[in-house]
Amino acid sequence: MIRRFDHVFALWDGFPVSEGHALIVPYRHVPTWFDASPDERAALFGAIDAVCAEVDARLPATGFNFGINVGQSAGQTVPHLHLHVIPRRAGDVPDPRGGVRYVIPEKANYLAAENRPPNILRAREPRILETLLTTGGDNPLLIQLERDLSDARSLDVAVAFVMPSGVERLYPHFEDLLERGGGLRLLTGDYLDVSDPNALQRLVDLRALYGEEKCQLRVFESKGKSFHPKAYVVSHVGGRGAAYVGSSNLSASALVDGIEWNYRILSSRDADGWQQVSDAFAVGHDHPHGAPAAHRPPPRIDLDERAGTERLGHQPGMSTVASGSSSSLSTSKVTGSSPSSVFATGSVTVMLLPPHW
Repeated sequence: MIRRFDHVFALWDGFPVSEGHALIVPYRHVPTWFDASPDERAALFGAIDAVCAEVDARLPATGFNFGINVGQSAGQTVPHLHLHVIPRRAGDVPDPRGGVRYVIPEKANYLAAENRPPNILRAREPRILETLLTTGGDNPLLIQLERDLSDARSLDVAVAFVMPSGVERLYPHFEDLLERGGGLRLLTGDYLDVSDPNALQRLVDLRALYGEEKCQLRVFESKGKSFHPKAYVVSHVGGRGAAYVGSSNLSASALVDGIEWNYRILSSRDADGWQQVSDAFAVGHDHPHGAPAAHRPPPRIDLDERAGTERLGHQPGMSTVASGSSSSLSTSKVTGSSPSSVFATGSVTVMLLPPHW
């Protein structure tokens, strides 16, 4: 109990949104605002100043939100009228604009929506129906992910590999998130050397722009063991979140038109499930086999001169492209195919690629 008043009393919330979250409650059992008497309604708001003073004495606040939930559709879970006094403090969320408007998250921060750069990808309109499973094609992961990222405060990504096409699809969202003060953590792996160096370098450049504290990139050194996680974990203000776990790596095909199944876990529906995914990412991110992503030099080229022909050595998951004469060979890493062979004799280059190239 904080304090007693005429018709109402104040107490600390048992599940506080912030330190000092208080409730003002009528003595009489009153289900909703519309069931309260004029005196009870006046007493609820008349007690606000005194309760705020008690909150400030406990831990000073720089702002407050006041609110009443009326009915199940408005979020009321306790069938007894009460008024929330929620203290706010500078920095408690990346972008506080919108305040109580976050009862409808997509429409909360209209100022941010007006000021965002025009190249930010938006969920297509009309909005697709809420779905817990994306399957690609007409129901791609990207649209749902865009929707959740629009007001995210952090994003955790764990994928087996990254490709330039996937990075480019989400890059505007990464920039938007970091520009708003949010955080990005991305974990990928070196299993079979599938991740594209150009994609990794693009992410390293992003980290250089926003700093390692806000943009954390790590590579899991598999040491011969498989590494195949595919998860996207989004956190919002107020402790809400959404996670996608399934088959999509960070590539355009996996995000848009490929046949990829990803299950969406909402903290509002399955708080334990969402927390397990979030905790699993933290374990992987902090695993001793992980290391900060860094620019890597091109793969080594082994020359084996036989009968006037030079052959380039190969590593799993790598196709080598050669151009020019035998004295000027260059390589670039290509994913999604079995190893190919390149032979160069004089100024002629022959590249053998798999049929599905």
